[in-house]
Amino acid sequence: MRAIERRSGSSNRPEPRGLEALVVSPRTFTCTHDNLRRAGNQARRAESGSCSGDRDGAKWRNPRLRGVVMTVIGTPSRRVHLVQAALRVMERDGLSGTTVRSVAAEAGVSSSTVRRSFDGLDDLLSDVVELVVAGEGDAALWALMTAETDTVAIIRDALRAYLALVQQHPGSEQTMLEATLLGLRRDDLAELPRTQYRRYREVMRELLSIVARRAGIHWELDTDELARFALALTDGVTLAWLVDRDDAAAERALDLAAESIARYARAPLHA
Repeated sequence: MRAIERRSGSSNRPEPRGLEALVVSPRTFTCTHDNLRRAGNQARRAESGSCSGDRDGAKWRNPRLRGVVMTVIGTPSRRVHLVQAALRVMERDGLSGTTVRSVAAEAGVSSSTVRRSFDGLDDLLSDVVELVVAGEGDAALWALMTAETDTVAIIRDALRAYLALVQQHPGSEQTMLEATLLGLRRDDLAELPRTQYRRYREVMRELLSIVARRAGIHWELDTDELARFALALTDGVTLAWLVDRDDAAAERALDLAAESIARYARAPLHA
């Protein structure tokens, strides 16, 4: 593979707080990576009880993209710009068709800039995976910004928001599959699929914790075990949709997934 060669050197309740203060319709939201990043961070602030925005010009670190500092909201660093460009190339041409030159051309920079920015293919792919996983998690998190309190409905809306993102960017999911399989085939990329699925589980655990708070329940299973189960369900639905592109079937499957996950919800002991 010639991609990157390793270098040698609305509610009636009074004063809504948290997510209740940010009721939206996820279907009206434009699923771009920048929008999802902002929405996800807004939702996390809301969930913690703070709905204030970032100060203009403030520097903050996006924990979902390793090693990247955003200097102004909506203004990506050079590394983020290159990762976004690489993802577009991978979506269009696949991993086998991604080269230093094609990423540089997509980003509007020199090939040497790309080589200086990444230590190798594993470094670039790690950031691409991080970008996609963050977008998927933020899409689902954005859907949790709702006044809904029914456990099945909350999970269903989050899963459908994830599906909407997959439908808008199928190439991203195909890239994730390619990255997983490539990592399983190549010793130098062996850590990539492990990191990829570790991040998937982290995001799923975060979502399950928020669902529990929103619905006022606790999970009968350990959240890591439940996250693995939920991830297996979404993986299967995603792969099936990529093959047959049957939107209705995918939505029905995710509705069943939501019901399956919700079966492990229990009322609080003090209720």
